Amino acid sequence: MVKSNYTYRESTLYAMLRFSYSGISYKRLLRLTEINLSIHSILNEPQSTFDGLVEKKILTSQQRQKLLSDNIKASVDKAMKWKKWKNTSGLNHHIISIEDKIYPEILRQINTPPIILFAKGSLSCLNKKKIAIVGTRNSTKMGQENAFLFSTHLASKGFIIVSGLATGIDSFAHEGAIKEGETIAVLGTGIDVVYPKSNKALFDKVIDKGLIVSEFPLGAQPTPYNFPQRNRIISGLSLGTLVVEADIYSGAMSTAGYALEQNREVFAIPSSIHNPNSKGCHLLIKQGAKLTESISDILDELPYSMLETAIPQKHVQDVSTSNKKINKSSMSQLIPQTQSEFSNSTEKENSGTNLDNISDIMKKILESLNYDNFIDIDGLVASTGLSISDLAVNLLSLEMLSLVSVSGNRYMRKAQNNLYR
Repeated sequence: MVKSNYTYRESTLYAMLRFSYSGISYKRLLRLTEINLSIHSILNEPQSTFDGLVEKKILTSQQRQKLLSDNIKASVDKAMKWKKWKNTSGLNHHIISIEDKIYPEILRQINTPPIILFAKGSLSCLNKKKIAIVGTRNSTKMGQENAFLFSTHLASKGFIIVSGLATGIDSFAHEGAIKEGETIAVLGTGIDVVYPKSNKALFDKVIDKGLIVSEFPLGAQPTPYNFPQRNRIISGLSLGTLVVEADIYSGAMSTAGYALEQNREVFAIPSSIHNPNSKGCHLLIKQGAKLTESISDILDELPYSMLETAIPQKHVQDVSTSNKKINKSSMSQLIPQTQSEFSNSTEKENSGTNLDNISDIMKKILESLNYDNFIDIDGLVASTGLSISDLAVNLLSLEMLSLVSVSGNRYMRKAQNNLYR
């Protein structure tokens, strides 16, 4: 039962939270209105009403059981208390339902929009023009630089940069946006859970210079299923998705797949054929994604009406029309369909040869090398900050692990993929 002291909006929000926590989709909610049931008051209905919803296949028996359970009620009560929190600087906790005016129309249009969004930071970001920038966690130095520079330049043009707060490309995309503008981080956990923990400082900066959002309940921990579910929101909030660097098994590829499904633009930055993290971008380009060398390649693909700072609601239906050129049947396989499929993809992305057990210093050296050009020892001293003696010892180890190639006093990262397979 909804608390009697709630306002109409609070009653609606409370019910929406109960539905969301019970795994009930927006499409099922719309069916309630078709049979003249009010969302804000439905929880005051007798048990027989919910039995009837199961009989009509509007709800499953499991969803009915969850919706009415004490555990869900307690979790929703906790969320309503969380929403009332306000710190000394006046920063509010927000819970936005799909019925609210501030809910982004561009997100409402996707097939499975979240019915609830938890948010911390500036809500004004939600209805400004946005571009998603995503990529692998196992990024190269060049990939990191590209993510930062594209994000910085797009933010300077008034775009909000959307990404997933992961290590690697996501982190550099957020940092670049913060330098010139604002950013949105979409979490695969509850909004009160920082993941990875190493990004706590970035998490706080995003709240200060943008917005953190999540559809997951408070306290929700990272699970393999959460991240592809999260990715549909990253692309759904955005006019287009730029994949900076990604292996074909990277989670960023699922974000690109969702962008296509949602009729949004897909952009990809090409790289060396020797770089395993270029494979995903090259696959996207082969399937018709826009080969991207500068931000003009992105701006040229967006409808003119979308280039204003805010997006008028009447123009949202024109978000994208040019994805007809992309091979949808080939690209649709990029969206993980099951938890096990995503788990396998994650394992493949993170299973780079000989990389799991090497030292942090060796990883730092590898990040400063590229796959196409040799770099001399002086260049490595400048880029890593390591001494010549430390470099010599670790470069020898990397050579023995077949991770670097050596020519005299110059070094290059060695490709781990077989070009001929």
